[in-house]
Order: sequence, then C-alpha cells, then structure tokens
Amino acid sequence: MGKVYNTELNVYDAAIQRINYLYDNFKEEEVWISLSGGKDSSVCYNLVKEIALIRNVKSINLLIIDLEGHYKLHEEYLKRIVNDKDIKINGYWVCLPFNLSNASSMYQPKWLCWDEKEKNKWIREIPNTKITINAKNNPFGKYFRKGMEFEEFIITFPQYLVEQKGLKKVAQIIGIRTQESYNRYLKMKVTKNREFFNEKQWILKQKSTGYETYSVHPIYDWLVEDVWKYSSTKDYNKVYDKMYLSGYLLNSMRICQPYGEEQRDNLDLFAKIEPETWSKIQQRVQGANFAMEYKGKNFVKGRIKLPKNIDSWESWTRLILNSMPPYLRDHYISKINVFLRWWRKELYNDIPHVYSQNYECNEKLDNDGLYIVNIYDSHIDDTKKLKPSWRRIAKVLIKGDYICKNLTFSATKKEFEKLQELKHKYKEL
Repeated sequence: MGKVYNTELNVYDAAIQRINYLYDNFKEEEVWISLSGGKDSSVCYNLVKEIALIRNVKSINLLIIDLEGHYKLHEEYLKRIVNDKDIKINGYWVCLPFNLSNASSMYQPKWLCWDEKEKNKWIREIPNTKITINAKNNPFGKYFRKGMEFEEFIITFPQYLVEQKGLKKVAQIIGIRTQESYNRYLKMKVTKNREFFNEKQWILKQKSTGYETYSVHPIYDWLVEDVWKYSSTKDYNKVYDKMYLSGYLLNSMRICQPYGEEQRDNLDLFAKIEPETWSKIQQRVQGANFAMEYKGKNFVKGRIKLPKNIDSWESWTRLILNSMPPYLRDHYISKINVFLRWWRKELYNDIPHVYSQNYECNEKLDNDGLYIVNIYDSHIDDTKKLKPSWRRIAKVLIKGDYICKNLTFSATKKEFEKLQELKHKYKEL
C-alpha cells in the first residue's frame, strides 16, 4: 500500500490535532517531551507549548539527556527553553555517566560521558539549571546505573515515573519523522506484534516497560522543509545556522554525541563552528582527530580494498587481531567465533546447535583462538550479509565496529562493564 495523502489537512494542523488528543486523554503530568535540542524535538516542544498556553496547562515536562559532547550554542538554546518565561518547565536535565560508542578508535570503542574520574577532560561543565540532575543529586536509584546504555534508560525512565511518581500512564513525545530513515518509516508503518493507544498508530505502547507507557510521534509525517518553515517563526538551535553556513544540506544536519559510527562524519564541524570546543573533543577520547582527518576516506568509510602486500582477507583479519590490545582482541574473537559457528551450522549442518557454551568434539580453535570452519575469503553477496566471508570480518575490525553490527550482532547490557574490567586488568601492558 502506498502513501495516503490527506488533502484537507496540512501537517501542522494534523500535529496540533494529535497534541490536543494527547491532552484530552492524558493528564498534564503524564505528558513528557524527550528534548534533545535538535530541530525535530524542538518543533515538538513549540507545538506542545502552543497547545499548553491555549488550554491553560500549568507546566511542560521535559526529559533532556545530556551526553556531554555538545556545542556551547546547543547548551545556550536548551537553557533558553528551561528558563521559558511564558510557561513553567518541569522535568530532568540528565547529566549522568552513560555508556556511549566511540567509532573513532579501536583502542577505546566506548566512552563514559560525565565520568567523574575524567572530570578534568570534560568537554563542558555540567549546566547549572533548576532541573539539572548529576551524580550528586541523582533521584533515579535503581532506575539508573553508571555505564547504562542510553537505550536502557529510555525504558527505565517511564518505569520510574509510574513506580516512584505514581503516574498511571506516561506519554513520551519523541520527534522522529519517517523521512529521516527507512527504519523510522517502519517504526510508524509496521503494526504486527505492536499495541497502540486507542488504535492511534502514532501512539505506540512501550511494551518493554510493563506499564501503560507510550511513545508519541506527533510530527512523523513532516518533511524537513516543514520543520524549517515552522521553526523560522520560533526560537531554534543556532548551531543549525553554523551548519548551513558550513555547506551542510538540510537533511544532513545532525545534533548528537560526536563519536558514534554515523556521528563521527560531522566531527569536522566542531573545528569549524567552535574551535575551543573542538580542542576538548580531541582530548576527551582516542581517535577523534584521526576520524576527522580521514572522514569519508577508505580508512573509516567507503569501499575498503585489500592492501597490495597482503594476499587474503583472512590474513589481514588475523594481522589486525594480533595487533590489538588483549582485552579488545578477546572481545572481537568471541564475537567472530559465534559468527563462524552459526555459519557452520547453516552451511554444513554437522553440529546440532550453536547457542551453547559447550563445543562438540569436532569443533576446534586454531592457534589464534579462532573457530575452525571453511568460509569464503570474499563473496559478491557478503555486502548483503547473505554469505560468510573474511572480508566481512575484516571490515568490522577496520571500522571499529565494536558491537559487530556487520556480523548481525546487537549490543549486550554487560559489555561495557566487561570492557572496563578488562581495560583495568591490562592497563600496564
């Protein structure tokens, strides 16, 4: 089924109707905005503010998760919102040590924002506002732990509101648009195994929380042109002006933590927009300057070719693994072995199962600790993840894909804690 257009209603009026519907069905203390300071969440804030003032809503509730690596202009914009004189602002500006990816370096694949042990290297100081939450006044208790993944807190936060604040329902407004990516389109399109509030597909139940908590997407059908047409009449994050002057297209402008696999492509913007912030970005984690210098080149992005002096992708994979620090090599080998074992089951079907800690008698490791199985060195379909090959494995190592997403892995909860433990163990090497 293709797109269905409503010719009688524009996206602004549709969003206004949705937010009114939200306040018709949720109490004002149950409506929360996840505010990043980016253009989409800012549109959501301003739309909610419009409705709140008309309906005499007393206050707006914000959840700001601050991941430290931001521009000064970004912080100034968020402070203007928190100090809004037109309406009372409640909520949390969370400055707690979250575990974040660093795709700039294989030696430091993760970093901890707002880590008290690294306070002298912080990119910014913790903002001083009436809703700021830090390690000293953290109210979340069991709902937050040091080194928690950002995605985990998105689940535990509404649980906190229900269990500790006594809310019966929670509606978290999130500024995502289907134009942004295919995954976001699917998030709004797919209905199988999903539950919605009163069959409203833009109010998706967060089943993982175990409560009546919902993700609300009031601007899912907006285009980027709609966002800026609306934002031009409001206060907005002035970082976008700097991005535009730096030659970035509207669809390419992103505001998020700087070192992720996709975000590192914008590292050079810090040097252009705020040189004083860029100097701190460089010092905060390993590899930042390298990522900026080789942005868009074969080292970190694009088509990777086999070096002339290496005869196979398998040889290159083994060379890279043997050049890594022990804790990192062990991490990748454990992932690679699961990958190789799974494909052995698929290709040869000579082992009964793969999801076991115990290997069969015919399963062995070689001198590098790698699982012994014959796979392709490279294959035309390995870029589609349809075939196992050493080229797929090598690309994971070269790009610093710590989670091994190209081998179809996803993050596990205990990886960061394990990484920190191993780094401490091998710190003298």
